[in-house]
Amino acid sequence: MNIEFHKIPETIAIIRGWYSEEELDMIWRELEVVCSPFILVKAGDTLDRSATDADSQPLKKGHGLFLDYLYENVRHRSFILKLNEKLFNKEFIERLIKEDPAFTYFMRTDIDFTLANYYDTQDEYQLHWDKSIYTSNVVLWKTPRKFDGGKFLLTSNELDFDIQSNDMIIFPGYVPHRVTPLVPHDDYIPWKSGRYSLANFINFRT
Repeated sequence: MNIEFHKIPETIAIIRGWYSEEELDMIWRELEVVCSPFILVKAGDTLDRSATDADSQPLKKGHGLFLDYLYENVRHRSFILKLNEKLFNKEFIERLIKEDPAFTYFMRTDIDFTLANYYDTQDEYQLHWDKSIYTSNVVLWKTPRKFDGGKFLLTSNELDFDIQSNDMIIFPGYVPHRVTPLVPHDDYIPWKSGRYSLANFINFRT
């Protein structure tokens, strides 16, 4: 597994091709069911819990749902939640800590939540930060890509690390980040051709 480290000045980690082909097949099977207008909720819903502005308006335009709620008491039925265990693999975390001891917090956290997001035409997420110790985010889209935009940018300086489909980025939750508006191509199909993401919020219980 190839891990890129970047100082911004905080250390962030990027893993290109996070899921194997076999894992991706399972992930897409689940996303095609979960990421529908009948299951996901609009930004601002209590089951989405998007960041808000000073007037309590959601900074995200899009849909999402915490899979922990969807699979409450039946987590074993979710490929996505099962594959999240890769993130907490001891050897993987030790590689992060070897680069920056701050990742020791990663090992000592004891709770995480997984948010499935779907961005459609002109959807975006304005600059915000997360209430987590660390956030991991995997971006996904179907090929060939049928949209422009949807870029993942870090900090108010809008650092672009060219995050591609199936890339994971790990960063401290307090680092500001955003997703640029999604602009569809002519052959775009709503609720199929957009930008998917799986965000994992890693924290302490108390």
